[in-house]
Amino acid sequence: MRFGTTDIAIGMLGLFPIIVFLLGAVGWVLNIAKIVWAIQADELTAMFVARVVGAFVVPVGAVLGFL
Repeated sequence: MRFGTTDIAIGMLGLFPIIVFLLGAVGWVLNIAKIVWAIQADELTAMFVARVVGAFVVPVGAVLGFL
């Protein structure tokens, strides 16, 4: 069976939301892990406060998890 460029493009568009969701979930989990590490190290910085806020505001937490 041959796939045309239209079929491939539609398949890639179907995978895009799944990939974005998975990357967001991984970033959020990394953000939570970095919060735990900062608590153990007794660090109270502006980034720590931003990470705590990001734990409740999903897009911010996902981005901060990768920083």
